[in-house]
Amino acid sequence: MRIFQGVYTPLITFFDSQGHVDVENQQRHVANLVQAGVHGLVPLASMGEFTSMDRAERAKLAEAVIEEASGRAKVVVGTGAPSTHQAVELSKDAESAGADGVMVVTPFYIKPDRRGLRNHYESVRRAVDIPIMAYSLPSFTGVDLPADLVLELAQKGTVQGLKDSSGDLTRALQIIADMPQRFSFLTGSDPLLASVIIHGGQGGVVGSSNVYPAWAVELYSLLEKGKVNQAVELQLKLSRFTRALRIGTFPAAAKFLVEEVWGLKAHSRPPVMELTGREKKEILDIVKPLQRG
Repeated sequence: MRIFQGVYTPLITFFDSQGHVDVENQQRHVANLVQAGVHGLVPLASMGEFTSMDRAERAKLAEAVIEEASGRAKVVVGTGAPSTHQAVELSKDAESAGADGVMVVTPFYIKPDRRGLRNHYESVRRAVDIPIMAYSLPSFTGVDLPADLVLELAQKGTVQGLKDSSGDLTRALQIIADMPQRFSFLTGSDPLLASVIIHGGQGGVVGSSNVYPAWAVELYSLLEKGKVNQAVELQLKLSRFTRALRIGTFPAAAKFLVEEVWGLKAHSRPPVMELTGREKKEILDIVKPLQRG
């Protein structure tokens, strides 16, 4: 089995009405997801609003998730930052807290060239002993992590996995075809989960699993059993659902649905704004038929 495999949930971050990290509800959410069978948890990913949090808050949140997971699911802590120095220090914090790995998005705002990207991941590798999952999200960061550089870092053992949120299946297949045997490819695009697994990928970091973890877990299980047709039906359902997550300012829709489904309130920090009444209705109009299905 690969280091990263299965369905990982990029956790929303729970803030209370005063804007503080809400550890109690965060841990309740983790308990629900573990009970639902997710294989891993990723606090402080893009869905976790990590850019709105300082180092101490990020450490507090990571510790709370690791404590609640208690080995029942892997915890891969997002340690992305604009600078290499910050990513290194955050990765050290995650290792000290007991994380099973770190997920490191490409630097952003400053747009490094190939040498800068290579040095970024090599610097984190020198700083920690736990596995590293590289993370490519060019639509947010403005920085592409080229497929050939991913393969170079994989061959050298600098990184042990990739979360690819480019949404490009051709790129995914290129990496999957040439990656080392122990390397893990996980999609960050929910609509590509089945395709990636069918073609040799190891799973996904699935945003929708914050709301309906059982859907993604069942899809993964069906494909493990070779039940492709049933899995594809479930994939189409997941793909329709992800339209709801794009409404409003990311990740406000996911937080609204977590409250609707799980009864756990998660405020956001500006510039993320609460959804309007019209946006909430639009989301529910998409979701309710899927719940009945």
